[in-house]
Order: sequence, then C-alpha cells, then structure tokens
Amino acid sequence: MHRIWSNRKRSLDAAAGEFNRRSPAVELLDREDTGDEWRSIWLFLIATLARKPNGVVTRTAPVTVGVRYREAFLGEAPHPFEVVTILQPRGLFHPNVAPTGALCLGHPEPGLSLEFILHQTWAALTFNMRKINTRRGDVVNPEAAQFVRANAERFPLTEKGIFEEPDSPRAAGGPSLFTGIGQ
Repeated sequence: MHRIWSNRKRSLDAAAGEFNRRSPAVELLDREDTGDEWRSIWLFLIATLARKPNGVVTRTAPVTVGVRYREAFLGEAPHPFEVVTILQPRGLFHPNVAPTGALCLGHPEPGLSLEFILHQTWAALTFNMRKINTRRGDVVNPEAAQFVRANAERFPLTEKGIFEEPDSPRAAGGPSLFTGIGQ
C-alpha cells in the first residue's frame, strides 16, 4: 500500500499544480505531506454567503479552504465532513457547512480525486443548486437550508465555472441582496 499511497500523493501534487495553473479563480496557498496525510490550503476568489451576528446574510469573498486527504481514503470512503474545512470567512451561511467549518461532500467514494473535491467545493460555495442539499433532516444548518429554499431564484451566486475568470471582488461587497432570516 505504501507505493500506491506514494503514487497517489504525487498525483495529488500534480492535480494541485494543474488547478493552480489553470484556474484564475482558485489559488493553492500551501500544501503539506505529513506521511499518512496530504493537506492543502486553497483560496477561492469568489463570493459566498455569510451571516453577520445581527442576522444579515451578505456576500463575502474570498474563501479560504483546507483539504485533508488521508491514506485511508484509498480503500475506504471518507466521512463526508472530514475532507474539506472552510477556514475563512467565519460565519459561513450554508446548509451543508457545520459550525466547525466542515463542508459535507455528500457521499464520497474511496479513492476520490482532488479534482472531485475542488469541483464539489466550488459548487457548494457558489450555491450550485444541483449540488446543494436542502432536504430537511439531511442538513447541518436548517436555517441556511430554509433561506436557500426561500431564495432559490437568486442562486447560483455565479454562473462561472472554476476555470473561468472570477467575478469582480466588488460583487461581494456593497449592499446585500440578502436580508437576515426573521427580519
């Protein structure tokens, strides 16, 4: 298994380099090989939703994401919350993001690729409605799920893909198109 894991880490490095070169919307900030884990930190240059302490939901950018890939993922499916963590911004308002920042990837299979991880993360952050789960009982943030269902016509936040030039950072600032729940 050691040789297979070494090959996978080389593959992860190559995929990370390729994404970093091809995508103007995603930057690889750091990567680390800790032996039985491969970790990376990514900057997504897109706006997503966060809720301020006063309850107002706003667009905020950029988004910093940590990816953790364990050797065990080669032979067993990872827990959906153990691969991706939203590091910044705090207060991300999303049906599939836990208060700890862990992003649910759905039902990942053993041997999942970095490409899959980054595309799923992009879809989640942009609220691609084909990938966002808002079903009652399946979400970790029921308020965010209710908000997304009530405002479905406002999503996705961008029509652009991960390999396209991102929207202007100004798209994240200014008056919000969203208001707090219950206001």
